[in-house]
Amino acid sequence: MFTNGDAHRLFGTPLDTPLHPAQLYDSLANLLTFLIVYRACARPHAAGRVMGLYLALSSVFRFLIEFFRFHEQGLPFGLALSVTQWISLALLALGLWLRFRPVPK
Repeated sequence: MFTNGDAHRLFGTPLDTPLHPAQLYDSLANLLTFLIVYRACARPHAAGRVMGLYLALSSVFRFLIEFFRFHEQGLPFGLALSVTQWISLALLALGLWLRFRPVPK
């Protein structure tokens, strides 16, 4: 719970409201993404496959973490998803395409 008046004045942080530690969730997600991508780099792979894996993993984690973040800007058009979640879905599609596209021989 944030109680610092300066944080509220400077950044609009809601005071006396329980918030999820989204920064910690993000750090753990980035560590897990790094470990998986690092392991994938150690094996032979076609061009673009590791990038696709990275885009897919990072976009899934970002999509999920956004549910726990406080959105001061609100949600666009009254929809249930934030702008960042829509971007994550687009990047997930790109990542899956890169990961699983047919590779020319």
